[in-house]
Amino acid sequence: MNRLLGIVLHNWPLKLAAVGLASLLYGGLVLTQDAQVFASAVPIAVVNTPADVVLPPNVEAVSSIRYFARAGGDRPSTSTFRATIDLRNVSARTGAVQVDVQVESVNPDITPLSWEPRFVTLDLDALDTKIVRVRVERGPIPDGFTVGDPVADPANVEVVGPASILAQIVEARADILVQPSGIDVAQDVPLVPIDALGNVRSPVKVRPATARIVMRVFSDLGSRSLPVNPIVTGAAAPGYRIDSIMLDRVSVTVEGDPDALGDLDRADTEPISVAGLSSDFTSEVGLTLPPGVVALDDQTVRVTVRIRPETGTRTFEMGLVLVGGRTGLAYDFAVREVLITVGGPRTVLDALDGSTLVARLEVTDLEPGTYDLVPTAELPEGLTQTAVDPPSVRVTISGTGGPSGEPSVDPAPAPS
Repeated sequence: MNRLLGIVLHNWPLKLAAVGLASLLYGGLVLTQDAQVFASAVPIAVVNTPADVVLPPNVEAVSSIRYFARAGGDRPSTSTFRATIDLRNVSARTGAVQVDVQVESVNPDITPLSWEPRFVTLDLDALDTKIVRVRVERGPIPDGFTVGDPVADPANVEVVGPASILAQIVEARADILVQPSGIDVAQDVPLVPIDALGNVRSPVKVRPATARIVMRVFSDLGSRSLPVNPIVTGAAAPGYRIDSIMLDRVSVTVEGDPDALGDLDRADTEPISVAGLSSDFTSEVGLTLPPGVVALDDQTVRVTVRIRPETGTRTFEMGLVLVGGRTGLAYDFAVREVLITVGGPRTVLDALDGSTLVARLEVTDLEPGTYDLVPTAELPEGLTQTAVDPPSVRVTISGTGGPSGEPSVDPAPAPS
């Protein structure tokens, strides 16, 4: 008995491994013999795609699956299997990457054994954005009609998609059609991303997807050159006035239906407010034209309004003050007060206190004798002396000085 037990237990790990291997080979043989092939295409789903990565438009499908099914169970269909590729650990954001394909069964009685392909190669692209202008493409114009320039709102849009595709896109095109009835175009039009050759590029999203296109349609058009008439409203700040109004162009050529042109003799601008202004003002303003009339060139005019202070004059009675008198000399004035007219900005004039003003008589370095001197007022900055009454004052200088040694000023004669 012991001898028999020894034979059984001799090299038992090796014997146990041999039994396991034999069982595995037998099971594989059974499975292989019972394995079946599902030959319909199973789409491959991509999971965990990074937000900044764009996948190719078409991902290869699983074309063949070998599977084992329990006897008496359901036959598989396309919905039985789920094929996926996981991009969670893919480090590259652009270029070709190779990813393993995983297949599982939603039916516990069916077990996938192998499938083709085992891996797929994806050409990845980076997600990017770009701003392009909207270009309006109009169809043929019906006979007897003329159209104005189309206006798109918005004028620029954003395109989002693969960076390699965005590099080729130059515009977003809006296609419009002029109806034979001649009705003005005013509609929301889908936008199509195009390259420099006018070819549509995809896959790309345009944001917003549409633009509002407005275009005037005219029949039997006439044209006329009109002077530009600036419309200025409001009043400048107190003490200021409009000095001049300048335009970057004095006329504009307009076009429209003869009835709309009618007796039109000028092109008014939109209102330009100067309310409260105390300095020059420049603005780009549009033209206010009647319905059915449009400007053929620029739709705006640059207007410059020059603002200047209001000016005026005031006349003040001022006492005379001797300037530069010398000791030992006597100075005799014909009058003691003069009327001096002062001019300048009204705001400065209104703030001027006449009681503080004096008129100067300059006698510096004058020797004894008789002189006709012009009085000059001491004025705040911004004001000027415009007139004096009398125009000059007769001053007689003699050698008789005052007892104190200071210059002597004789009183003016009393009025007769």
